[in-house]
Amino acid sequence: MRRKRKKKDNTFLIVFLSVVLLLVVIYGFRLVYFGYIVEPKWHSNNLTYSFANEKDCDIWESYRIRRAFQEVQYETSDTLRFMEINGTSDIGVLCANNTYVPGNIEELENCAPSVGGETRFELLGGKIIFAEIVIYDYYNEGQKCLSATTEKHEILHALGFKHAGRTGSIMSPSLHYYKGDCLEDKNIDGKIVGEIERRYG
Repeated sequence: MRRKRKKKDNTFLIVFLSVVLLLVVIYGFRLVYFGYIVEPKWHSNNLTYSFANEKDCDIWESYRIRRAFQEVQYETSDTLRFMEINGTSDIGVLCANNTYVPGNIEELENCAPSVGGETRFELLGGKIIFAEIVIYDYYNEGQKCLSATTEKHEILHALGFKHAGRTGSIMSPSLHYYKGDCLEDKNIDGKIVGEIERRYG
């Protein structure tokens, strides 16, 4: 009599593949929800920035941009350090003298557009070697608004962070949290601070 062949027990393989799939789903959720990315990143945690055309920024916009760099440094406990210089820098800042109009900007390579600005960066070997932040006139000219929420949002794009899926995150694509006529101050999410510390600490 021929002996019946035992069927292969695929339980281990099924469990293993299920765990892998679950991890991929969880990681993908974190990527969308928190704005996490694995790459790209800067070569250093000491970065310089400069204004390409400060004459086109009104006095309050110049203030908000400088304040934003200071707050990102402070909120990351000096894990990242920024220094303003004249001339060629790691991060260039440009004040646009026109209001943002949605268009084909999403199609640009390595570009992160938002309502109040956009950020482009250049990559070399998986590292960011240059970033340019463009801030649009999202307030009335000369309006005394001190909140640097939009500017911090764009700086985080320049650090490689994408938009997050949570409306309460500073990396939400629509920052519509107003206090009177000005945007509310928003701190960097704790999860993003942790990711910055992991990558640059």
